Amino acid sequence: MNRLKELRSARGMTLAQLAKASGFGISTINNFENGRTSASEEFLKKMGVIFDVAPHLLTGQAANRPAEKEDRWKLVPVVSWAQAGAAHDYQDLCNQLEDWVESDCRDGNAFALIVEGDSMEPEFHAGDQVVFAPNSEPRNGDFVVGRLREGGGVVFKQFRRTGREGQTIRLESLNPAYRPIDYPAGAFLFIYPAVDLKRRLRR
Repeated sequence: MNRLKELRSARGMTLAQLAKASGFGISTINNFENGRTSASEEFLKKMGVIFDVAPHLLTGQAANRPAEKEDRWKLVPVVSWAQAGAAHDYQDLCNQLEDWVESDCRDGNAFALIVEGDSMEPEFHAGDQVVFAPNSEPRNGDFVVGRLREGGGVVFKQFRRTGREGQTIRLESLNPAYRPIDYPAGAFLFIYPAVDLKRRLRR
């Protein structure tokens, strides 16, 4: 059985339901499932997101890979800083994709941002893709992305709780040229920990 058809059947989805969820026509999906046509990269990426598998696993190209590796990777959406600055929570973030990046993060709402600026050097560089897990609570020492309720926009820093009962959040840059900033815990619309880093060695 075609892998896409197998995944769709296992989830109890009809062709019509998958067409609605993916934005592709029923005939396009049916033709791919039955081996009558090949699929575009956009089609495979979208189906990979819906079924939480790497796109190449839908084409049969990974038949020789160990089974435990197949389910490890998935695609997460990459969003821009401008989009992050307009978002209120992870649902807003994940609905505004720029691209996709492969990650082994198991958070169903994971997303990635592309680092800008030099405030987190030397650990992070402009152009790095950092994956965040919205369903996890940040811990001291984690790298986080947060959006302030008023002004300030989106920040990517190292997280620490300080003050009485942890009601102060200190955000620190790794670059010593930038000073730490303290905020009350309620100053953020969201604050999510980083769980994965993707870096291009050649640009």
